Amino acid sequence: MKKKKKINKKLIVIDVLILVIIAVIGVQGYRIYNRYQELNQTKVTAENIKREIGAFENEEWKPDQETYKNLKAENDDYIGWLLWDSGIISEPIVQGESNDSYIRSDFYGNYDEFGTVFMDSLANIRDDNIPIYGHAMTGVYTDTRKFSQLQNMTKQEFYEANKTFSIYRADQVTHYEVISAFLIDVNSDNWNYTQNVFTNDTDKQNWINQALSRSEINTGLTADTDDRFVTLQTCRDGYSGWRYIVIGRQTGIESLY
Repeated sequence: MKKKKKINKKLIVIDVLILVIIAVIGVQGYRIYNRYQELNQTKVTAENIKREIGAFENEEWKPDQETYKNLKAENDDYIGWLLWDSGIISEPIVQGESNDSYIRSDFYGNYDEFGTVFMDSLANIRDDNIPIYGHAMTGVYTDTRKFSQLQNMTKQEFYEANKTFSIYRADQVTHYEVISAFLIDVNSDNWNYTQNVFTNDTDKQNWINQALSRSEINTGLTADTDDRFVTLQTCRDGYSGWRYIVIGRQTGIESLY
């Protein structure tokens, strides 16, 4: 009888462990399913936008005045389109009332875990430095959407193949070249890389010196106080203060007329 009781107790313990394992697997499976659904929603949104503007099945597509007009009609927060010359990033840019407006919202205002690429709410498109933010879709979700590919920009070989990008607006396109790429811990480093206006040339040159000295890639490029910049930011992961920063220097402006 004692042996049977011991065996029964062991069986109960085993059954409990099995139930715990099944529960853990179920919870993890549910989380994975939810993440898949979130990713799929992000894909659907991106496809809808590109289908609307005629870019869905055209690899040679570039934004034009009609693009701006159509997307502005859809969302008045739309300010332009960010397009990497190599094609690694192609995203609409919005600007909300605050920097929380599009962190978890898609272009149409629906909930989206991966948000929308957005310009700093306190910045102006004509500022000396334009801070722009976007999520990185990491792990099994890594692809060319949002700012995922910025995580590779600190690699010299990747930089060499992806040096230039442009921002397309209503009547013009502004071209940029990458001059710096690096990781920064915003929890311990107080350098204001998102500074968008400068008090004087000395202030601006100090910012430029910081940007160049922190670069983890060798661009061979310099900059001075006559230059204008775009600072792009994405996260290394969702649970730390580490951010990938890519800074581009303006190289020219073309009319879209």
